[in-house]
Amino acid sequence: MGRRTLACIEHHTFLSAPLAGGGNVIDAGANLGVFCSAVAARYHGRVIAVEPHPGYFGRISTGGGIEKLRVAIAPQDGPLTLRLDENLESSRIDPSAGGEGITVDGRSLESLADELGMSEIALIKMDIEGAELDVLDSLSDAFLARVAQFTVEFHDFAGYASTPRVEQTLDRLEKRGFAAIKFSRSFYGDTLITNIDRCRLTKGDLWWLRNVSRTTQGLGRWLRRKVMGPKKSNP
Repeated sequence: MGRRTLACIEHHTFLSAPLAGGGNVIDAGANLGVFCSAVAARYHGRVIAVEPHPGYFGRISTGGGIEKLRVAIAPQDGPLTLRLDENLESSRIDPSAGGEGITVDGRSLESLADELGMSEIALIKMDIEGAELDVLDSLSDAFLARVAQFTVEFHDFAGYASTPRVEQTLDRLEKRGFAAIKFSRSFYGDTLITNIDRCRLTKGDLWWLRNVSRTTQGLGRWLRRKVMGPKKSNP
């Protein structure tokens, strides 16, 4: 697979090359397991589905390289309160959120990866309802060096975080050797954050991804909406 080859599953865009021949994947906010199931079937690696909501967790299928853990990804280990929303997809770890709360185990990405024996991680997908900023800001340089790429649904479109705060976090990561590429139209609902050295990306590769691939993918989404009609998705 070429270094520039992209895949997009469940509105999460990522580079295929780091997953070629397998690789470790953490699906943080696995929901019903659609993303992790597709990744495991396509790339035949080890995929860890992390989902704190009991209703979703029980419906995630395992096997075929998929393991699952009922924990919440957080900046540090410790118990957390998951606030349940009538829309299950909007349940989140947030002291300001209303609704019934249940206690769940919180785990940092670093301690989780160490426990699982993951010295290298091909992909971390994050869809954790606004907690992604605190998690990314908590990661050490040593841990970041182990990760080839993140595909993140930031929740500035939902009002759980401000766009300037997202851009501040991305700027920090870019200073540590990552390149951030926004594939969504306006907000940061589909953002690829790739480790330039680990993915062996040249300046030409980055230019291609930011200009050609991003435009092509946006055109494809526009055509699908024209042909199939609008569907619920992130901006």
